[in-house]
Amino acid sequence: MGCRTVSSGNKITNCGSCGEVLLGDAIKVAANLHYHIHCFTCTECGCELVNTGFFTKLAKYYCAEDYHALFGTLCTLCQKYIEGEGLSIQGKGKSYHISCLACSKCGGRFDEGS
Repeated sequence: MGCRTVSSGNKITNCGSCGEVLLGDAIKVAANLHYHIHCFTCTECGCELVNTGFFTKLAKYYCAEDYHALFGTLCTLCQKYIEGEGLSIQGKGKSYHISCLACSKCGGRFDEGS
């Protein structure tokens, strides 16, 4: 079993990182953007992203840890990064997971949509 060249129609495809022709296993990230498995890495720390999942911002790719450290928002209460929906209090600089919100009088938790 030999290496195969990744092609898009009749055009040979090159790696979006190193520029070399793609032979063997590769990952397709966008319509015309492919990478060698070992070239698809986090912009910040360089770890491979193929098996870990990734975030993208301004056409750069990041592992979850670096993305959150650079661009994430911490929950004021639990100090974990907020993914998905959260709540920010305007002018106070505080953000919360919906599940962390509680009534200041009775301590009861709010359900989504409350």
